[in-house]
Amino acid sequence: MSVRDPFEPQLDLSFEQPRSTRRIWPVRELVGLVRELIEENYGDVWVEGEISNYRPAPSGHVYFTLKDSDASFPWFSSAASHAAPLPP
Repeated sequence: MSVRDPFEPQLDLSFEQPRSTRRIWPVRELVGLVRELIEENYGDVWVEGEISNYRPAPSGHVYFTLKDSDASFPWFSSAASHAAPLPP
């Protein structure tokens, strides 16, 4: 008669590889999907917030953080040469 370990089902000790359900997204694909979802569900999106950490780069890109009292989002723009200048 063998003695059964009562904790065996809880430990789930097996040598099988776990199945991965996590999807690893390429950045371009994820950004494209997010953009598509926003455009389909909301059309034009206007955002109000404070710009901080504004850094123009020699390449013409600009980097900044868009924030309000509850959240912040790092931002990058490649169209800085077409954007209106920021107020002082």
